[in-house]
Formats: sequence, C-alpha cells, structure tokens
Amino acid sequence: TMGRCSEQTELIEQQRRLACERYPAQWARLVAEWRSPEPQDQAWLMYAANYLLRTAGVRWAVDPLRLGQRLSCAPEMDFAADLAPLSFVLLTHRHADHLDLGLLHALRGLPITWVVPAAILPYVTDDGGLSRKNIIVPEPLQPLELHGLRILPFDGLHWETSREGERIGVPATAYQVEF
Repeated sequence: TMGRCSEQTELIEQQRRLACERYPAQWARLVAEWRSPEPQDQAWLMYAANYLLRTAGVRWAVDPLRLGQRLSCAPEMDFAADLAPLSFVLLTHRHADHLDLGLLHALRGLPITWVVPAAILPYVTDDGGLSRKNIIVPEPLQPLELHGLRILPFDGLHWETSREGERIGVPATAYQVEF
C-alpha cells in the first residue's frame, strides 16, 4: 500500500501543478465573461464555494477567493483591476476557503460595499484592511437593499456536534438574494 499511496500523492501533485498552470488563462476567461455587457444573469465559480455573479446588471460576489489562497503554486495576478466592477461583496464566515484576507487587502481601495457578519468584522478591518465606512454589518432577518437587489441575511448552518457532544464550527451568515 505504500507504493499506492506514493502514486496517489504524485497524482495529486500533478493535478495541483496543472491547476496552477491553467489558472491564468481560466481566470482571464472567467473575468472577461463576468465583465461582459451581456444582459443575462449568470454566476461563476471562483473556487469550491466562492462566486462572482452578474444579476440584473449588477456585478457582485460571495466569499471571493484567489486560487493562491488554497494552492501556493498559483500565480498572483492583478485582482484589484480584474474585480474593479464589483458593486458589493457578501461574506459568510472565517474559514480559510471562504475568507481570503489577502484578496480583501488587494481590493480595499475600490468603492465596494462589503456585507460583513459581526463575527468576522475584526478580521476584515484589522487583517484585511477594509475601511469601516464601506462595511454593512447584517442583522439576521433584516433585509438589505443594494443596487436594486434585496438581500435577506440569516444565521448560517455551519455547526456540527462532535462525538463527545461538543458544538464545533464557526458563526456563519447565509443570504437569500432576490433580483
């Protein structure tokens, strides 16, 4: 089984390298589609649970994330220039596959409205460098209206119970967006 494990590890490494090599071209295509003036509503997957959206002519994101947040081999690009059309960003919780403080820091100078749950506010202002004046802290079941879209925040389900009966997880906010 040791040889099989070694083969699997090498296969995984090859897939990582391939993902990193392809990333610049895939990212460029994704951004070009997202920025296009096409009228139809669409969503693009940035990573496993990270989205760029264009709905009702508004460009927005949920938990935007660079591949480099998860794979160190991914090249850096000019994310601030690419994501400059963002109107607003919805953040959900502080797990590393959802909260990319490096990307937030890169975008901090753009006129983006950030919807940030109270539980992660210190992280995005202190470590992410976001200005408090661009942040809305959502209250569960209190609707927000941004650029003609109605957003209903509610408590997310990001908790589990361990075998020992302990509650594990992090506070999370989920959103229902209507347009």
